[in-house]
Amino acid sequence: MDKETFEFMEDSYFPEKILNEKINIIGVGATGSRVVFSLAKMGFKNISIWDFDKVERHNIDNQMYQVRDVGDFKAFALKRLIEESSNVKIKAHNEFFEKGEHLEGIVFLLVDTMLSRKEIWKNCLRCNKNIKLIIETRIRQQEGDIFVFDPNDETHIRRWEKTIFKNFPLLQPRLFFINPIVDVVGGLAVFHLMKWLSLKYGENIDGKFYFENEIKVTFKGSLKISISSFDTKTNNWFNGGSFLKPK
Repeated sequence: MDKETFEFMEDSYFPEKILNEKINIIGVGATGSRVVFSLAKMGFKNISIWDFDKVERHNIDNQMYQVRDVGDFKAFALKRLIEESSNVKIKAHNEFFEKGEHLEGIVFLLVDTMLSRKEIWKNCLRCNKNIKLIIETRIRQQEGDIFVFDPNDETHIRRWEKTIFKNFPLLQPRLFFINPIVDVVGGLAVFHLMKWLSLKYGENIDGKFYFENEIKVTFKGSLKISISSFDTKTNNWFNGGSFLKPK
């Protein structure tokens, strides 16, 4: 990286206290690799990632990895890619995430299966006082979900557990939709992290936003996108300017 590029990347818009937040990403597949890449480009300096899978040929189509990465472990391949494209050195863990007592700060829970989510939640994240925020996403056919919640808030826990303990598999989106869905869901996940951080530090950029805890993204046809949000404070769904009764 040349000096000019280095100096440009050092000139971040975001306050240093925000960029030093501890962020953990568990699972760096389609959504996770995008989230890590976005956070690194924004200048976050304290990022740790976990994934024990290797990059396979089909991952190149919908994840941030390159052809040269096929056969390498995802955690190490993504670390290399991030360090080549930004001034951020992330901590890569090539292992299945099992113990959470050493975690602190913010967690993106982006693993592949519902079973993995349940195990990590039960064994590592639930009521962990060191964790301030969890952001979890799911991708289905023409749909995506983003859950943003406090693992120590009983109201948040009850609502999220109603969704996580349903025994249904995550569906693989049709290939035609997977990239735009993952792009939108990953982008919104990072956006809601920034909303939470701006509230935490009093950096309310637009002066009027609210903070919702659950976001649904639905692709209708090939061009229309419907976004609905659930606010646990009002117990309402918010969609396109009108409140909807929760299901």
